[in-house]
Amino acid sequence: MLYLILGNINPVLYYYVLFGAYERLPAQIAQSINYTWGIVLAILSIPILKQTFSKGDGIGLALCYVGVIISITQFDFANLPDFDLIGLGLAFLSTLIWSSYWLLNKRTNAPAIESILICFICGTPALLLLAIYNWDAFNFTVTNVTAGIYIGLFEMSIAFVFWLKAMSYAIRTAQISSLIYMSPFLSLLFINWILKEPIYISTVIGLVVIVLGLFIQKRMNRHIK
Repeated sequence: MLYLILGNINPVLYYYVLFGAYERLPAQIAQSINYTWGIVLAILSIPILKQTFSKGDGIGLALCYVGVIISITQFDFANLPDFDLIGLGLAFLSTLIWSSYWLLNKRTNAPAIESILICFICGTPALLLLAIYNWDAFNFTVTNVTAGIYIGLFEMSIAFVFWLKAMSYAIRTAQISSLIYMSPFLSLLFINWILKEPIYISTVIGLVVIVLGLFIQKRMNRHIK
C-alpha cells in the first residue's frame, strides 16, 4: 500500500504539478523555486521525523527564500513582473510534494534503485489514465517526442541510477555531494541554449543565494544526528 501511495506521488503527482509550473512560468523561475525543496525537506522533517529546528535550518530557510524573492522580483519591487500566480503556486507545491515523497520513502526497506522502480511501476496505471484522458491534447511532433524520451530517460531514470552508483563508489559521500550545487547553474545554460530563454542576472544572483542557504544549512547541521 505504501508503494502504491509513493508511486502516485512520484512520478504521477509530482511531475504533473512540476510540468504545470514550467508551462506557466519562465523555466529559470520555476527551477529556482523547485530547487528549494531541500530546505522544505528539513522543515517537514521536524513534525514527521521529530527532528529539531536548528540554527542552520533557520539560516538556510531565510537565505533560500530571499533567493526566491530575488529571482521572482528581479530587484524591481515597485513594478513586479507579471508572473502567473497559479504557476508560482504549482512551483512551491512541487517542493512540498517532492519532500513528502522522500520522507515517506524512508519508511521502505528496499534498496534505493529497487524502491524507485517499484514506485514507477505502481504509478504507471495512473499515468496511462492521464495519457488517455489528455490524448486529444498530445501533439506528436519530432521535437515533442524527443523531449518526452529525454525526460523519461534522464529526468526520471538514468540520473537517479548514476547518482546512486556514484554514491556507492565514492569513498566519502562528501566527495560528490558538493556536485549538486553545480546543477542549477548548468540548468541555466541548458535553458538558455535549448529554450533560447534569456537568463536574468537576478536569477543567477537568486540561485547563488539559494545555493548558499543550502550549503550553510548542510554545513551547520553536519554534526546533527
